[in-house]
Amino acid sequence: MTGEMDFWNITDVEKPNQIGKAKSYCSVGIEWAADGANLMTSVLYERVRVDNMINLFTGAGARLLGKGEVFEQLQSVSWQPATPGTLKPPSIKSMQ
Repeated sequence: MTGEMDFWNITDVEKPNQIGKAKSYCSVGIEWAADGANLMTSVLYERVRVDNMINLFTGAGARLLGKGEVFEQLQSVSWQPATPGTLKPPSIKSMQ
């Protein structure tokens, strides 16, 4: 429930390094965007009756929405799917 997240670069399995940290309290949903560079967390009404919200983060844990987008009742969230091959693979260096 504390929502602590650690972001790691594991391109070198022998020397993984942490590239960021973030918090998303009470989140019950977490999903990477189709671009592989952004992450969305959600607090849904089915689990928590207050503070239903979504939070967006970069792949290194930087917040993209300030304190998050709050809703009275949020039932579900998901990214819009992308056709395979339309997005370039993310660059770890661009996320840091």
